[in-house]
Amino acid sequence: MDIAFRELDFEKDAKAVVNLINENLKSGFTEDILKWKHLYGAFGPSHNVIAVDGEKIVAVVFAMRYNYINGKGDLIKGIRTFDGCTDSNYRGKGIFKKLMRACVEKFSMDYDFLMANPNEASFAEHIKLGYVEPEFDYYYRFGFVNPFGINYVGNIKDFKKTPPKKNIYNTELIYKGEQFITGNSLRFLNWRYQPANYIVKRIIIDKIETYISYRKIRKKGLSVLVLCDFYGNKKYLEDIARTICKIERTYLIYYLDNSMNKNLNLVFSRRDKRAVIVFKVNDFVLPNNLMVALGDLEGRL
Repeated sequence: MDIAFRELDFEKDAKAVVNLINENLKSGFTEDILKWKHLYGAFGPSHNVIAVDGEKIVAVVFAMRYNYINGKGDLIKGIRTFDGCTDSNYRGKGIFKKLMRACVEKFSMDYDFLMANPNEASFAEHIKLGYVEPEFDYYYRFGFVNPFGINYVGNIKDFKKTPPKKNIYNTELIYKGEQFITGNSLRFLNWRYQPANYIVKRIIIDKIETYISYRKIRKKGLSVLVLCDFYGNKKYLEDIARTICKIERTYLIYYLDNSMNKNLNLVFSRRDKRAVIVFKVNDFVLPNNLMVALGDLEGRL
């Protein structure tokens, strides 16, 4: 067995990589998803490395550009590894560890930090590679929004999505605060929330544009609004969240307990599971005001 490493050729290798991921990581992965995630990303194509045994692709990993930007336009360059897997017949030979290192080292000049939200199977491998968990824990929470006395706030419209390949939106900042948030542009929102199950609303309050992204799920027969991202002045978050709940006719909300969502004043909330997040810095110190959103951690990514 003579394993070699190289970059993926999207035209030549896409079908084989999709089959590898479907058979060894998760079903339902398609060439459209592959290109949306890793070819037409909001920050440019993902870095990637594949392992080949002769002509056969036996392992793959993608390192997606995933930048955080504050309201001043200061940029922190992040990289996130996704869709990494090894053919079941080639496991236990250290291929994936070498693949991860090859990918990260090859592009080491292009990021300030690495971020991942690994599953149980890959968590230990990330720790071995030098990733560490954040100083404080992120938790998902369920909450109940007060349904009484809700008035619609601002001018609310649907955000018009365009195909990722033809993303018409620019990178002008839409959030003006001090926190570092993901993307901070309509270009990012259009790319990240492209799948049909996501809803993005544009709200204008006091002549200021604000954007909220969410999706709807059923939990034990009840309708729940999953708050994915919020781009705007946090003082408006509670009123906007209540307005969206009224529009969607549900007052149960699921969210990540981050520094933005602490501005939600709910009738009650309870803690759900802990979000698994790990970081690895590249001669860099992560600022305390870098904010991870629920949308950053969802399985579609």
